[in-house]
Amino acid sequence: MIAKIGPGIMMVVVMLWMVGSGRADEPAGRDQKARAALDQYLAKIPRGSTGTVIPVTESSVVSALPSYRFFTVRYRDYPIKPPESMLANNVFTVSPDGQVKRLESPEALEAVFRAALGPVKDDLQAKAAVHAWLSLISEFHQDGHMRFTIPENSLKVAVKDGKRIVPGRAVVVEGGKGAIDATLTFDADGKLTGVRTTGGVQPDGARPA
Repeated sequence: MIAKIGPGIMMVVVMLWMVGSGRADEPAGRDQKARAALDQYLAKIPRGSTGTVIPVTESSVVSALPSYRFFTVRYRDYPIKPPESMLANNVFTVSPDGQVKRLESPEALEAVFRAALGPVKDDLQAKAAVHAWLSLISEFHQDGHMRFTIPENSLKVAVKDGKRIVPGRAVVVEGGKGAIDATLTFDADGKLTGVRTTGGVQPDGARPA
């Protein structure tokens, strides 16, 4: 489950970022096309279509990476194991040209961010980018029963030597314990130059069969 950022902040961020990046007139149906591409991908894998597909609709992700679509695909881990090459919880992205890719590690997610994140021009965009990162990176720790929140007061911006250094934290508030800390660094041109993620989470209690 992906945490939500405050609606007032994100409404401003979405409007400014999408207008500034020329994304305000996104083609209708892109969500449907991305889902169709993912469904076709999963259909080629034995039992691949037996999972639950959950679109990532978190507003910070949409504003930070408007041309990409993200999904989590979850399979039951008992009594039948997930399909071969899949985990119980999987993160997928669909690129603007319709290419489907399973992100097998945080490093793979970082590669998408470095390639797709537009220039970060102000503190609000920087905070939204960190929020988006935490929302997606938490899915690598997710088993479908935990709920994360990203406190707005954990998102801070420091400027040093012309760079924006922005930390944030995703905290487990249900179904487990622990937290994920992340710091993104942007250069003077707003380009992502560094990603650091630490911490970890643990499930809490028995899981439904």
